[in-house]
Amino acid sequence: MKVLLLEHVEDLGKAGDLVEVKPGYANNYLLPRGLAAIATKANMNEIKAKQRAAQARAQRELEAAQEQGKKLQGKVVVIKAKSGEAGRLYGTITNQDVADELLQHEIEVDKRNIQISEDIKTVGKYEAQVRLHPEVTADFVISVEALEE
Repeated sequence: MKVLLLEHVEDLGKAGDLVEVKPGYANNYLLPRGLAAIATKANMNEIKAKQRAAQARAQRELEAAQEQGKKLQGKVVVIKAKSGEAGRLYGTITNQDVADELLQHEIEVDKRNIQISEDIKTVGKYEAQVRLHPEVTADFVISVEALEE
């Protein structure tokens, strides 16, 4: 029996694949769980339309990430924090602090996608990288300055 996979099925195929399976496997496992549909012309056309829409969406996301990466590449992000003697901070600058500062510059990134080369515990400049998309990363500099009181 030919079925069209709607989702990835281990050891069988990925979404959109047309596979040949035994009727019992299709009727008792794949079809009731919504993992596959019987391979009709209408179902195949519907899946192809969904795949085209998903590809277009993925392309738009990639282009948006590349545009955002161009804005962020080489940028110096200044963060002011309280510090004690010798420039030692009263806390650590976290990924959330960096994400909040980037949001002030109209660049929205998830804090989990920011990678800082080392812990930020003193005043100075630090290298950082943000992953905007699986194919797009941008390097920038974090400049930590003492907060004037």
